[in-house]
Order: sequence, then C-alpha cells, then structure tokens
Amino acid sequence: MDNQTDEVTPDSCKTCLILIVLGHQLLGSNPGSMMADSMRELTLAAQFRMRWGRWSLDGNHLVYHPDAGEPDPEYDIEVSALCSRSAVRDRIEHLRSKRWVRPEDLHAVEQAGTDLMNFLLVDESDMEAPPPMPWDDYREQAAAAWLDFLRSADPTNERAFHAFFETYPVLLPGAYGAVRRWQFGVTGSEHGPLPGGVISEPELPGCRPKRPDFLLFEQDSASVYAVLIEIEAPSKSWCNSDGTPNARFTQAHDQLRDWDAWFSEPANVIAFQNLYGVSSDILRGRRLIPHYVLIYGRRAEATKFDAFAKKRIAMARPDEFLMTYDRLVAGTGNALTLRLDRSGPDTAFRVVSIPPTFAIERDNAVRFSRMIGREDAIRSCALISEERRAFLLERIQVADSYARRAP
Repeated sequence: MDNQTDEVTPDSCKTCLILIVLGHQLLGSNPGSMMADSMRELTLAAQFRMRWGRWSLDGNHLVYHPDAGEPDPEYDIEVSALCSRSAVRDRIEHLRSKRWVRPEDLHAVEQAGTDLMNFLLVDESDMEAPPPMPWDDYREQAAAAWLDFLRSADPTNERAFHAFFETYPVLLPGAYGAVRRWQFGVTGSEHGPLPGGVISEPELPGCRPKRPDFLLFEQDSASVYAVLIEIEAPSKSWCNSDGTPNARFTQAHDQLRDWDAWFSEPANVIAFQNLYGVSSDILRGRRLIPHYVLIYGRRAEATKFDAFAKKRIAMARPDEFLMTYDRLVAGTGNALTLRLDRSGPDTAFRVVSIPPTFAIERDNAVRFSRMIGREDAIRSCALISEERRAFLLERIQVADSYARRAP
C-alpha cells in the first residue's frame, strides 16, 4: 500500500483491520487491558481512514465530516458506545434529533457499528452494559442455597445432588484450584477449565466402569490437570462398627482406581485429549496429570469411630482426595456446566447452566461460540436479571461474529 494515500477502499480497510486484530491475538493479550489493546488496534487502523459516508474512524472515535461549505458540528462517537446492536440503535435514535443529520448518515453509523462489532469485541468492563452479579454476592447465594439443600434434600437421592452441582458447579472441589489448595500442593497460575466449564457425566472413551460425575481441567506452568469427581449419596456410611471400611465405601474408592488404571494406557490418554481438546498447543511440553476426588457421606459419620477416623487420613493416594459433603464450600471462578452432545454431525459441548457472574469476553468468545444450548441456559438462570439476560442474548450474536473471524 502507498503510505502517502489518504484513503483506500472499504474492503481494503477492513482487510487491514482484520490483519491487525488477528495478529494481535496470535501474539497474545492481557484480558485486563482489553480496551487499551483494542484502542491501539483502532489507532493503527485509523491511518487507513476507514470511512462510512461522512463518518470515518479516527483513533478510538467515529468522527463526522461535513461536506465542503457546511458548518462543522464537531461530533464524534466513542467506539465503546457502538459495541452492541442495542447501543447502535440508541445512538441512531439520539442522532435523529440533530438537525444536520441526514438519513444516509444514520445508515452509515449503523453500518459502521456492524463492521466494528464484526471485527472487535470490547470487554464488558469498558462498555455501558448491565453488570453481572458481583462475585461476593454470588458466593453468598451459592453458600446459602447449598446449606438449605443439604438440610432439606433426601440424603439417599444421589441424582438430586448431582443436579444441584450442575446448577452450582462453583461448589465442586477442584474448580479453579480448590483441590490443589487443599491437598495437592501445586502452585502456579490458574487459568480455569480448558473447555470453558465443568463437564457433567464425562465420557472416558472405551472405559467400562461407571462414568465420573464431573470432570474439570486446571493448568499451571508445568502441568494440565484433569480432575475427575465422583459423588456418592450423603447417607452412605464409611465404615463398619469395628472401624473397618465398609463395602459401599470400598466400591466407591475402587472406582477412582479403575479410572487411574484407564489413564495408565497411552491410547486412552490420546483418545481423552482428542475428545476434550487438550491439544499439543495447550500442553506445550506440560504433562497431563489426572487427579481423583470422592465426595462421600457426612463428617459426623466419618469421624464416629476413632480407629477409622485415623485410618481415613492415610487411605487417599497422592493423586486422590477423599472428602465429605460437609467440606464443600463455594470456590471462585465463572465455570459453566457442560455436557457432551452427540446429536449432531460433530460432538459439541452443550451448556447446562451459566452462573450469574459469567461475562462474554474476548478471551472466551471463541470457545463459547462453539457451544450449543447457550440461549436456553441464559434464560433458565434465575439469578440473572432480565436486563442482563437481554444483554447476554444479544451479545452472543456479536461474540459469534467476532469468533468467526478469530484464528
């Protein structure tokens, strides 16, 4: 391109902007400074004078340029005000009151907003958006719901407890580092579940024993951890009256060892990585390490006999964690609950539940766009306000447009 050229065609401009955005993504970005990153991209794009009628992109503003001889209203629009379809509609309605605005100017703003949304996804924190529920509020809600459920639910109904954890995966041990903090002693950065959530009733390809209740992934600089969680009914006892482990506990504990034996086969590990997208790019020299969690019974019963209480501490192997339902507390993070869906030509993740703290941001837009059932999950979350719900449903469309152009 000739550096002396002030303007080029819109298609060439869009191509330049795409290359700038994609190049930035390939180099990596800090989600906490996403707006600053986007503004740098727009500043670079501004040298190519992207134009829509009498409007042009200048840095992080869409600027109006009157025709020769017309008075200059000195009007511009911040790009962050054009980050959703409803925001663009509101801006157009505001412009209708301006005497200098022509119908073609309104159409140009609508087109500019569409183009910008297609190529940029500005983080919610840099927009005027209905906010997600604050994390502390959600943690209190989850803790209160859990205590009420634990008191009132049928302790023999394991399926009811499974369904509760699907709605509140934040209570599961291992979610975003909880297991490592309590038991495994692994340090390092935590990046959340790889597929974007906690997986309910995950498949272990070719594994005959019972499926785990839940699977989640965590990672640090040295390893990727696959945490397999088995839940048993809170009513189940741990031991016999003589302090020896009873048959039901032994059977549940053996289930963890069956999964460990399955992971000992290299072919199974490859099938697992392929199914859940643990690619060589994600590993990058790190190890995939399975960990196993058994949630079983209540604390009062587990500590009823001193002989067994002392023995229980030594029962768990280094990659296992044995715990009662009384140990569960709300952790951190915005994990979705997902299920594998094979109803279509390709295996996909179906969203079962979405927490009210969840936000669709640039760092999760691509993987979120590949999921199905997102709208139903948003509509079914009672803790998401109606205003927030409407925003998320609209933002899905914007994020999907962005994801289609991401590498």
